[in-house]
Amino acid sequence: TQYMTGGPIPERIAARLLRDLSDAVQHAHSNSVVHRDIKPENVLIDRMPGESPDSATPRLTDFGLARIMDHAMRMSHSGILVGTPRYMAPEQLTGRISQHGPATDIYSLGVLLYEMLAGCGPFQGIDSLAQRVATVQSPVPSVRQKQSSVSRDLATICSRCLEFRPADRYAS
Repeated sequence: TQYMTGGPIPERIAARLLRDLSDAVQHAHSNSVVHRDIKPENVLIDRMPGESPDSATPRLTDFGLARIMDHAMRMSHSGILVGTPRYMAPEQLTGRISQHGPATDIYSLGVLLYEMLAGCGPFQGIDSLAQRVATVQSPVPSVRQKQSSVSRDLATICSRCLEFRPADRYAS
C-alpha cells in the first residue's frame, strides 16, 4: 500500500489507481455489496518487481465489514460503528446502519484520493473515534490547499466524494 499512503504521488498515477479502485467498488455495488472499510490497508498493489508504478494494479480486499444491501436490516444492528474512523463517512459515525450505502464507499474513496494527492489525509492528527466525530460536520479543506499543483478537475472530484451529505456525493 505504499502508493496509497506514501504520497503525494503523481496526479496521473493517483487518478488511475482511483479509477481502478472505483471500478472494483462499482462492481461490488452492482452486486448489492457495500464495503464500508475502504482504506490503504485494504488495498493491495499488484506490481512486478522492477516495473514502473504506472503498471501497478490496486486490488480491493477485506470485505469483512461489508453489508449486503438487500439483507441489511436482518444482518446489522443500529448503533454499531463499523469501519476505520479516519476513512469513515459521516453517516457511518452515527451508527445508523440503514444509512450505509454506495455513497459511504464513495466517501472513503475520496479520502484515499485526497491522501494520494496531498500526501496526508484531510483529517491529519485525528486518531480516535471521538476526534473524528468532532470533525464530522466540518468542511473538508480542498486538496489544493495542501497541494496547489493538483488540477482543479481532480480537486473537484475529490471534494465531491467528500461531501457531508450522501446525496451530494457521486451516485456511483
